[in-house]
Amino acid sequence: MQTEQQRQAKELKKAVSNVNAELSGLCVSFHDSIPVTDINRILTDHGFNNLEPAIYCGHDSQIHEEVGHGKYLTMTWHKFDTGRYEIVAYLN
Repeated sequence: MQTEQQRQAKELKKAVSNVNAELSGLCVSFHDSIPVTDINRILTDHGFNNLEPAIYCGHDSQIHEEVGHGKYLTMTWHKFDTGRYEIVAYLN
């Protein structure tokens, strides 16, 4: 029989895995802007906090932000000359 702490750790691990699976879907295409709304939806759907309001600028940059439960979202982006963005995002 598992303890409450073990159960919570297992649920958190599953939530992180689910978030990363959904984020990977965002990373396979280019975007007209950084898809913060989609990222926030994915995070909150799995019990994490929204990203803090921010202005994401620059052709190449990154963030590393705590989103609850001791987990951090890391996101990098590149803005092409066409104005479209490529992102890489994951929770760890």
